[in-house]
Amino acid sequence: MKTTRVPWHRDEILVVAAIGIKYGWPNTSPRSEMEKLSSLLRRCAVHPEIEPGEEDTKFRNVNGVERKYYDLLTARPGYPGNATNGGKTTYSIVEYMIEHQMEVFEAGIKIQQMLESDTYRSFVIPGLRV
Repeated sequence: MKTTRVPWHRDEILVVAAIGIKYGWPNTSPRSEMEKLSSLLRRCAVHPEIEPGEEDTKFRNVNGVERKYYDLLTARPGYPGNATNGGKTTYSIVEYMIEHQMEVFEAGIKIQQMLESDTYRSFVIPGLRV
């Protein structure tokens, strides 16, 4: 069954941001991490409205996860080029990350661990408004 376009959830973006922080935001995304994350996100724990296996082939595929990485990368202050159109949630996370990088990293790691162990649940991150 083909789904309609599913907006990126805050928690999905936080995991991508944690990968960027971990690697120091290289201009080329860490492909093996993007592949691993794509596989994890396609299991749909963040989107219970989508049954695993029902999504179309584009849902959180590696190219889409890499694109979200570049949305975050290009929205960061000091990026020399133009920002991509990452959306409101992406920009809110980048704005928060400017002064709370460690909190974003820790939240992203925690979310990734919950996804890996099938114990995912969203939680409040003080000060992050998205």
